[in-house]
Amino acid sequence: MSTCPRCGHELEAPAAECSACGVIFARLREAADRPPRVPVARPPKVSLGSFLAGLGIAAVFVAIGPLRFVFSYLVILIHELGHTAFAWLFGYPTIPALDFRYGGGVSLHGERSSLLLFLIALALGYAARLLWPYPGWRWLGLGVAGFWGLAILTDFDDAIILVMGHGLELVVAGLFLYRALTGRSLRTPAERPAYAFAGWFIVLYDLRFAWQLATDPDHRTVYEQAKG
Repeated sequence: MSTCPRCGHELEAPAAECSACGVIFARLREAADRPPRVPVARPPKVSLGSFLAGLGIAAVFVAIGPLRFVFSYLVILIHELGHTAFAWLFGYPTIPALDFRYGGGVSLHGERSSLLLFLIALALGYAARLLWPYPGWRWLGLGVAGFWGLAILTDFDDAIILVMGHGLELVVAGLFLYRALTGRSLRTPAERPAYAFAGWFIVLYDLRFAWQLATDPDHRTVYEQAKG
């Protein structure tokens, strides 16, 4: 006496198929022995429509003064967070500040903290211990830790903190544009044009800023005062 593996019907004698549900037993065994399908990773779908629409809208916003001023705080916030994050990384307690009246911002930092440096070194050492079993990550971690220490000893950290204001702007803009172009990590389609606009606004705003800084002495004076 046996039973059908699909419907549980009792079979009085061995048979090739179930008299109740009609399933063929040989096909059930073949399906059970077949290896599971491996999902194929599909490349991201590129969309130029939202990407170019974001460029056009961002160009209009950068060209019109009041709109540029309002949305400039996106760039300024990222800029000051770049200074702040790397100042903390090199031992300087720092607080970012924005000027909502005249525009611009500044990151206010105190003296370097030996305790903060010790804690960061401790964290880097712990990270190196975790990464040690993986050769590629091990050498990357050792390289980062070595560069961090060398930058502090040679005072190169001041240059890094200064550069990473605009540096973080470009990193964030690149991430925004990548998501807008490929659709990676999006929850809704509406995020695509929003990311495109934000990314292009940062890029165009920075290009305009660089041109003014290179050609306009008055703009350089205003920038040195952390305004505009």
